[in-house]
Amino acid sequence: MLAKLAKKKGVESYVVTALPVGDRLYVGFNVVDGDEDFVGSAAISVDLATLSATLVYESTETMIDYVVDPDGWQCMLMHGRVVEVEPGSKPVETTKKVPDGLYRMSSLRDRRVAICGDSGKVVLYAKRKFAPLKVDTGAEDPAYAEDLVSVHFAAPNRSYAVGSYGVFLKGDAKQLAPAWSKKNPFAVKTGRVRVLSVYETKSGAVLLGSDEGPALVFDKGKFTKLAGLPKEASVYAMVEHGGKEYWSTTDNLLFVRTGTKLKKQRGLAGGYRMESNGKVMASSCGSFVYLHDGAAWTRLRINPNPKKLVERLKLDF
Repeated sequence: MLAKLAKKKGVESYVVTALPVGDRLYVGFNVVDGDEDFVGSAAISVDLATLSATLVYESTETMIDYVVDPDGWQCMLMHGRVVEVEPGSKPVETTKKVPDGLYRMSSLRDRRVAICGDSGKVVLYAKRKFAPLKVDTGAEDPAYAEDLVSVHFAAPNRSYAVGSYGVFLKGDAKQLAPAWSKKNPFAVKTGRVRVLSVYETKSGAVLLGSDEGPALVFDKGKFTKLAGLPKEASVYAMVEHGGKEYWSTTDNLLFVRTGTKLKKQRGLAGGYRMESNGKVMASSCGSFVYLHDGAAWTRLRINPNPKKLVERLKLDF
């Protein structure tokens, strides 16, 4: 599929996410044509030392999300199905239809994956089966439950979910409920803006990023609003790496938190997805992946071309 698409003009990749795991980088991406229509997708595995890439999977369908466990087990959420890849084995496509309205994954790191979506829905995918989690978004009528934008499993028995109108949930692998107040389940008390991202740090603090709204830290039952963001900036992703806490916002700006302030970093690249394995941080941005090893940045272009899947480029910042 990629070989045929590579011959067409105007075809480029759009990275879904890039995941550093061990000594490899796993990248899931969609392929768009000159009219910016989705025409395919693929997953690749990249050796971080040599940057040599191997094509893991390709499809004419859209990839929605992608996760990889520490042992290299891969799981892809495609349009209408799930694809699993055991280390050293060929991809296996599920035959069961994926429940509608799901679009964001979080791995429990034990070959189980949580997927969240519309109307407060979270399902657990394991052994090629889907099981719904019990989710209480605080809505009086479950039929009007808030849509969930992101789910984050900090551990197999500790989960968070956020979504439209500021809903903020906490739970485990069986259920999720309002994290701080049954009577008021919303993290953003004024305006009830859409919360885009949630991330638990090693200290147990929970970071919350919103759409053109505040950046928040929830710690020991208390919310702290952070200062330093540009007006109307949206926070797309947060991650801990190298002892620092990174926040990525609109226009791929990257901030580091110190206390209650976010400080803009010069010469650093943010992205709509950020992941770290403790040694390498990967930031996804359009057709590019930026890697940071704690000392230096590397800029990669992901190409929808099986003969040249990864291309190292000069830094653009």
